[in-house]
Amino acid sequence: MWSKLTIYREQKLAQKYAKITAETWVAYAKFNNEPEKYRQYRDSLLNADEISKEAIDDYLANYQKEAEKYIYFATLVSFYVDSLAAVEDSLLKTVPIPAGDTAFKIR
Repeated sequence: MWSKLTIYREQKLAQKYAKITAETWVAYAKFNNEPEKYRQYRDSLLNADEISKEAIDDYLANYQKEAEKYIYFATLVSFYVDSLAAVEDSLLKTVPIPAGDTAFKIR
């Protein structure tokens, strides 16, 4: 039987790893054509949160085996990705496109 403290710790770990997973997924989409830039960004995110890539890989490997535990993590990742994507979209809408960057020039 899991104690409340154990459940709390598991939830906090899931939240931490879900957040970093979502951030790296959004970064992957953002730096799709720039793999080196993506790796640098991902590594800086991991370092900032003091998480190793191996730790997340191990976490995912363990929880994918136990679907009932993985649902909480997957739900958090989905929520965080949606939230981060909404922020990215809103930022794109607020930044004007310079005239030289438009696909079609008006004559």
